[in-house]
Amino acid sequence: MQYLTTENRGGGLRDATLDLIRIVAISLVVLQHSVNYGGTILLGTISYLCVPGAPLFFMVSGALLLDNEMPTKEFLSKRLTKVLFPTLIWTAFYLIVSWLKSPVSLGEALRQVLSIPFEPQGTGVLWFMYVLVGLYLLTPILSRWLERAATKEIALYLSLWLIAMCYPWLKKVLDISLDEGSPFYYFAGYVGYYVSGYFIAKREFTLPLMFLVPLMLMVVAMPFIMKLSGMTLIFDDFYYTGIYSAMYTVLLFMILRHVRIGSTKTLTTISSLVFGVYLVHIFIAREVLWKITTPSMLSVVIIPIVVFAASLAVSWCFAKSPVGKWVVGVRV
Repeated sequence: MQYLTTENRGGGLRDATLDLIRIVAISLVVLQHSVNYGGTILLGTISYLCVPGAPLFFMVSGALLLDNEMPTKEFLSKRLTKVLFPTLIWTAFYLIVSWLKSPVSLGEALRQVLSIPFEPQGTGVLWFMYVLVGLYLLTPILSRWLERAATKEIALYLSLWLIAMCYPWLKKVLDISLDEGSPFYYFAGYVGYYVSGYFIAKREFTLPLMFLVPLMLMVVAMPFIMKLSGMTLIFDDFYYTGIYSAMYTVLLFMILRHVRIGSTKTLTTISSLVFGVYLVHIFIAREVLWKITTPSMLSVVIIPIVVFAASLAVSWCFAKSPVGKWVVGVRV
């Protein structure tokens, strides 16, 4: 299967399927955050179906970055600059928006500003940027290990990660918790997505589509079957750090890796702009469109499309300007 189709700016070959996965990921994120209609069943269904959005980004980052051979200082300087300045600029923007909507005291405003290095401020969607910074900080350590690790060693690590992801379900029937005293505590979290993206893309680990598609359909259907059977399901059961989300995301990533696609200018341009789309989409959806539209079944379809198109246009305009690198992390 041919994935690497065109030269990228660094002189290597560009993996077109990773561009495709980025676009699928941002489409899921936009859909998840744009729906403003329906009761818990509709919203819950859309939220679960869109769960792979953010984790797919972590997997793509792992596929692209975990085989790097750059010195630590050079790598961190390059990657953190790409993330930190846009995060700070959009944090300031969203804080100002929130203060205009709900004025706060000077002390509270100062507390929020001083909290910026440690926790997302202004809007919850910026959590993604903080996790990404953490993964970047780990990359020099992980890449050195992965360079020397046998495929079986990486598979063992990922198996332990999947066990940790089972804890939301295991604690329903067992007297356990995934805290500092657990042997699996240090294997939990988003880093497993990061490593699995590298593992699938660089170690070429996958399954035939004839197995992947039925497996993913089973994973997607399971929550609905459980709900119909009368089981009580809570948010933690299907959060990003739960086993269902992990299986769903990893299987979707492998399925998309099977897509035969050639790299085009349109594909690579949209892929390069998804960072900006992520940063701006929540404002366009909730501060603009939600306030000028009436919730309806039609809006479930139309609003995500409009949000995606408008966010892409805003990201493109910034990327074409001299400040593009600082605002959306890229210039085109």
